[in-house]
Amino acid sequence: MKIENELNLYLTIPKCSFDQEPLEWWNMNKDTYPMLSLLAEKNLTVQATSVASERVFSKGGCILTDLRSSLSNDHASQLIYLTMNKDYVPKPIF
Repeated sequence: MKIENELNLYLTIPKCSFDQEPLEWWNMNKDTYPMLSLLAEKNLTVQATSVASERVFSKGGCILTDLRSSLSNDHASQLIYLTMNKDYVPKPIF
């Protein structure tokens, strides 16, 4: 079944009640909506640790020093983003 078919089928069913756990519902319906249930599981789960966010704050502290205190919020965010993702940026050939 294509994702479009799953989505169309999902959009035709009645909404679940507020007292039902979303992950529980997706688990019960994963055979009917296999692709959507994977997306739901990925997007509805809680991060188990704060290691990733602590790492970002640590790198941010190294970037936002007194010497760079006049950086705008946008430029600071861009520098932190690039620092955290430098392994995914292609290296220059020269």
